[in-house]
Amino acid sequence: MRLLYKLGFTYLGLCTLILAARPFIPETQTRSNYTKQEISSHRDNSRNISRGEKWFNSIKPQCNSVEVTTAILSNPHPNTIEGRAYAAGCYALAGKIDEARELIEKLPCYRHKEYAASVIFNLASPIADAGDEESAGPIMNLVLEYQPNNYIALYHAGMFEYLIGSYYEAEINLERFLRIYSNNDGWRNNALTVLEDIEAFNQQRF
Repeated sequence: MRLLYKLGFTYLGLCTLILAARPFIPETQTRSNYTKQEISSHRDNSRNISRGEKWFNSIKPQCNSVEVTTAILSNPHPNTIEGRAYAAGCYALAGKIDEARELIEKLPCYRHKEYAASVIFNLASPIADAGDEESAGPIMNLVLEYQPNNYIALYHAGMFEYLIGSYYEAEINLERFLRIYSNNDGWRNNALTVLEDIEAFNQQRF
């Protein structure tokens, strides 16, 4: 029991450190030049905002588990790669990961799926940055299906799995994060601390 209390207090302490720093993601990690050019054709020049973004901004308040399905049926997303990506993001924010994945899988090629994952990642990042790993974690796991080397997604997915007690999955994601992310900062230290706690827990079990 003492170890379990220690794990709980350690996680609470980590939550206070998460906001201290955020690793920089190069733009090439989140979207390709091809998709940027493709999406630029859908810009609403009068407001310098894309059709997909404009649609998402209109529906964002309904991106919750109660309203999302009806909202998207009554206000369909633009029938473009970007529009579908934002619709998947709306479902993901609502916690409907299966529906988000289904929309991504219907995209015509892998680079479009990877782009959709980038959109979803950017929508979920403020949630993760606020320390709500429980809400962000499943979304970050979805992102990793299409961007397995997105180290910020690896970090937040690992922290989520640690929080819910899925230590095996947490260990895998955090070790992958450490292999990619070498900056000696709070993010790396948090991951190392959690891995040490998981190792201590595993040793006590056996």
